[in-house]
Amino acid sequence: MLAGLPVQAEPLPVYKIGVLAFRGEDKALKRWSPTADYLNRQIPSANFTVIPLDLEQMRHAVEEQQVDFVITNTGQYVELEVFYGVARIATLKNKINGRASSAFGAVIFTRADRDDINTIRDIKGKRFMGVKRTGFGGFQMAWREMLEYGVNPLKDLESLEFSGFPQDSVAFAVRDGLVDAGTFRSETLEQMAQEGKIQLRDFKVLHPQQHPNYNMLVSTRLYPAWPFARLNHTSRELSEKVASALLSMPQDSEAALAGEIMGWTIPVDYQPVHELMRALRVGPYAGLGEITWKDLVKQYWIWLSVVGIALILLTAMTLVLRKTNRKLQDTQQQLEKHQQELVDTVHARTADLVVMRDQALSASEAKSLFLSKVSHELRTPLNAIIGYTEIIYDELREGNRRIDIQDVDKVRISALHLLSIITDLLDITRLEKGTACIVKSTFSISQLIGDVMSRAQPLAAKNGNRLQVRNHLGHDRVETDKVRLQDALEHVLDNACKYTSEGIVTIDIEQHGDGDNTMLDFHVIDNGMGISPEQRERIFNVFVQGDDSTTRRFDGLGLGLAKSRGYCRLMGGDITLSTEQGKGSEFIISVPVKVVDYTRYQVSA
Repeated sequence: MLAGLPVQAEPLPVYKIGVLAFRGEDKALKRWSPTADYLNRQIPSANFTVIPLDLEQMRHAVEEQQVDFVITNTGQYVELEVFYGVARIATLKNKINGRASSAFGAVIFTRADRDDINTIRDIKGKRFMGVKRTGFGGFQMAWREMLEYGVNPLKDLESLEFSGFPQDSVAFAVRDGLVDAGTFRSETLEQMAQEGKIQLRDFKVLHPQQHPNYNMLVSTRLYPAWPFARLNHTSRELSEKVASALLSMPQDSEAALAGEIMGWTIPVDYQPVHELMRALRVGPYAGLGEITWKDLVKQYWIWLSVVGIALILLTAMTLVLRKTNRKLQDTQQQLEKHQQELVDTVHARTADLVVMRDQALSASEAKSLFLSKVSHELRTPLNAIIGYTEIIYDELREGNRRIDIQDVDKVRISALHLLSIITDLLDITRLEKGTACIVKSTFSISQLIGDVMSRAQPLAAKNGNRLQVRNHLGHDRVETDKVRLQDALEHVLDNACKYTSEGIVTIDIEQHGDGDNTMLDFHVIDNGMGISPEQRERIFNVFVQGDDSTTRRFDGLGLGLAKSRGYCRLMGGDITLSTEQGKGSEFIISVPVKVVDYTRYQVSA
C-alpha cells in the first residue's frame, strides 16, 4: 500500500427485497423504498434494495434465487412457502382508520346505479372482472364467497375477465360499464378515492361485511396480512437482524408512513389461507383433483337435492343386490341338480361336488353378511334423513318458514355419512377389480401428522386417551400418495382410539434407506383391549371389525383396514399387525417414498 493514498472501504453486500407491485411499479417503489432505507440505517453492514415484481416475476425470482427477501400477498406466500421453502419472519400491520390490523379482505362491487345487482347471487349471468385468477385478494377471496352463495364464477358468468396489475383498472372497468361487477383487495376503493381517481358514491358494495377493528369496505371474511419472508439461501443471522428491525419500526417513521402501515408484528397463523386454497383446489392443493361431493354439499345445496341423491344411490345399490341374489339362487339350483346327478353316476366325483358346494355356501354367507352389514349401515343415515325431512316438511306445512338449521345440518351430515359408506364400497370394488390407482404429490410429513392427530383428537378425548408422536426422521418433505397414506393413518389411529380407554396412543415414525429407496414406517401403538388370535387372522378382510361383542359396541362396515391395506400394497408397502389380547396392539404402516431435496425445501423456524 502506498503511503498517503486513501483507503477505500469494501462495498457492502447488496440484498434484494422482491415486492409485489399490485398497483404498478412506481407505487411499489414509492411505498417500499423507505423500508429498504430504514433497514440500511438499522443494519449498517448491509445494503438493501427494492425490486418491484408481478406475480409471475415473483415466482421466477424466488425459484432462481434472484432475491433474498419477499413482500408479497398472502396467497402467493403460501405457494412459495410450500414449493420453495420461503419462511415468514414478520407480518404487516395495516393502518385501518388509525388502528393497526394484521388482516385484510376483498371487496366485491358494482356501479351504484345498477338496480339489477344487489347481492352476490345477482352476479350470475353477468360480466365480472378480477385482477388475476391466481390473485389472492384480486380474485380468490371473492371466488370463495361466490361459491358459498351458489355462483361458480368459472361456469355461471357471461364472461370472466382479469385486468392484471395495476388493479385500479378493475374499478375503472366497472365505472365505465365495460363489466357489470368486479373485485380486488379491500382498502383499494378508499385509496383511489383519496387520490382523486374515483368517487365512492359511484360504487355499490355487494355482500358488505362488518369485522371488529376493520372499518374499510369489505365483502369477504378476513385473512392474514402480507408477510415479510426470507428465502432458504438467506442467512439466519441476517434474517434475525431484519426481523428485529421490522418489529422495532416506529409507527411515525418515514418507512411506516410511506407504506401506509403501522409497522410489523410477529408472524401470524396462515392456516385460514390453506383452508381457502384447499376449498378452491388451487395453489399447493391444485393436485387434489376436481370439486368433490363434499365440496358441492358445502355450497349449500338445498336439502331436497341431498335427499334425492341419497335415494338414487340407494336404488342403484338395491338393483345390484337383487342381481347378486338371483345369481346366487341360480348357483344353488345348479348345485342341487349336480348333487342329484352325482347320486346316479359315480362316487368318484364326490370330491368335486363338495368343493362346488363349499364355494356356493361361502358365497351365500358372504351375501348374507354383505346384506346385513350394508342394510344396517344404510338404514341409520336414511332413517335420519327421512325423519328430519318429515320434521322440516311439517314445519313448512304449518306455515313456519324459520326452519331449525340444526335439522337441515343433520340431514346434510347423514347424507355425507351415506356418501362415505358408498365411497368405501366403491374403493373396495376398485381394489378387487384392479382398477384403483395412486396419485403422488410432495408434502410435509409433520403437517400430515398434525392433520391426522387433529382429526383423531375428539375421539381420543371422548375415551380418555392421550395422543403422542415420536418422530425419528431427519427430513420432512417426501413424495408419495398423500391422500391414501393419510386415509390409512386415520383409519388405524381411529381404531386405536376407539378400542382403547384411559390409555396412551402413540405414532412412532421411523425411516429405512435413503433417497428414492426410502421406506417410512408409522407405528401406531395402543395399550387397549388387543385382538384375539382368531380375529388377528382375518382383521384385514372386508366387513371384519372385531368379535361379536365389539361389533355390537362399535358401528361400521369394517372396510377401513381392508381398504387401507389394499392401497398401501398398491403403493408398494403394507400394513402389519402385532397384538396381545388384553395388553394392546401395534399396527405398522410401511410405504416407500421419495425424499425431496431437504436443503432446498427445509422451512426454517
